[in-house]
Amino acid sequence: MSYYFVVVADGSRARFFELQSTDMPELESGPTLVEQTSISNPETGKSEGEVFADTRSGSNRVSSAANPHAYDDHRERHMEEFERRFAREVGKEAVSRAGKLDTRCLVLVADPRMLHYLQGEVSSFKNGKRDLVEYARDLTKLAPDEIHRHLAKDGLIPEKKRPRGGPSNVPPGRW
Repeated sequence: MSYYFVVVADGSRARFFELQSTDMPELESGPTLVEQTSISNPETGKSEGEVFADTRSGSNRVSSAANPHAYDDHRERHMEEFERRFAREVGKEAVSRAGKLDTRCLVLVADPRMLHYLQGEVSSFKNGKRDLVEYARDLTKLAPDEIHRHLAKDGLIPEKKRPRGGPSNVPPGRW
């Protein structure tokens, strides 16, 4: 069982972490945030020309003598839909992985817009014995240790502790 499962996501990438305790707290620091897997949004890596037939946005193409007519081709709504679909995929993966680990607390870390999309996708996780924690920050580009420090600083997961014991030739406080 892993008590904490952490999902760090934005509109283009999601990373899944397990907070693993150490087997030998006397010799190893812990717990440690370990990345299990990551997934990418296939739509965000594409150029505008690959997603939309016409790469020019904002006006009809007419002869230079006439005034162009502005129009809305709804590209922003399409991009939001791509992000919603990705959030659906991330939510399913998070609930599945957290369930397999018998996780008690799912921590969602995402930029505010993505967090909004994810909330509905992971609502099935929360019940009487499980907690769902949300943190509106984009930490996807940080290393696992940095993510751990941010979350621990704000009290969302336990902080990493130094080993309790250690070699007898090192005076206490010299770690």
